[in-house]
Amino acid sequence: MRRAYYYTLASLPSLFFASPLPLTIKDFFSQCRFELTSGDFAILQSAQLSPSDDARLPFLKKWYNRERQIRNALVRLRARKLGWDAGRYLRKGEDGQNAVKFARDIFSMDSPDGAEKRLDQARWNYLSEMESNHYFDLEKLISYALKLKINEKILHLDPQKGWEKQEAILACLPGHINL
Repeated sequence: MRRAYYYTLASLPSLFFASPLPLTIKDFFSQCRFELTSGDFAILQSAQLSPSDDARLPFLKKWYNRERQIRNALVRLRARKLGWDAGRYLRKGEDGQNAVKFARDIFSMDSPDGAEKRLDQARWNYLSEMESNHYFDLEKLISYALKLKINEKILHLDPQKGWEKQEAILACLPGHINL
């Protein structure tokens, strides 16, 4: 039987997209450690934003599958634009028409920063949809953890470091032009 984590979930502060963090992911895990079973805690800690092949819960499998679909669709679009073979960059998984359409919209955006924010907002919204029938269970805690990680990622973005990283990547490409 699935456990319900009433106290832990009821005591968590509300999260809002791209808002200041009410707690860190480390603090969140410390709070969860006391009530969760060791197996559930291990699953919670394993939840990540990037797709994994090691998902022990249908909720996480669904999350990773959607994320993989979007990433593969973006790989195909980038490869086509550059005249590369996308095959070596694709990850195994199903294709999803919604993901393809969404990736096209993201890919057509002029600003990489705007595209990333739109991706993160879509991830947030998808997690909200996924958690809609989960109230005090592990899946709700996983959704909370992933949303916390999205906000941490957003709030720790540094435009200067982004430009430096982009320059380092571009410098490795043939025919590089300094921006």
